[in-house]
Amino acid sequence: MTIGDILSGVWTLWGLIHPRAIDRFRPVLIAMEFALLLVGCLFWANTQTGGDSFSVETWGAWACELPAALWAATMMLGATLVVSGLMHPVTRMRIIIGCAIQVIQFAGLSVSAIGSGGQFVVAVFPLVLFVPMHVVLAWEAAIYEPLGGA
Repeated sequence: MTIGDILSGVWTLWGLIHPRAIDRFRPVLIAMEFALLLVGCLFWANTQTGGDSFSVETWGAWACELPAALWAATMMLGATLVVSGLMHPVTRMRIIIGCAIQVIQFAGLSVSAIGSGGQFVVAVFPLVLFVPMHVVLAWEAAIYEPLGGA
């Protein structure tokens, strides 16, 4: 193993992130983002019909400072940008911006739930699953090398 191999492994998180991972896992990534888009749509519909899914007891007081429809729209916007960026041809900046929006939104909801009286389990789930997933996807988009040919 050479120094170059070691540094290459560090850059790609020991081979877990690959410059062509987006091409390889595109169907799964699109399906996951469509699921988040659907959740955002259902959440938005719930807020528009007077539902009570966005409460201080669940999400914390800080998150409730902003309208629930804004949180739903943020989730839909981030997921839409990521999905559109994953379509062929891959648009790296759409993926990176969409992932950044998702990270800010999920981290914000998690910090609110942990720090201002929300449910701890509701906070941990996005912080452990969705935030790292979108950070890794943004990193993959940043180092993306498209496959040869169309």
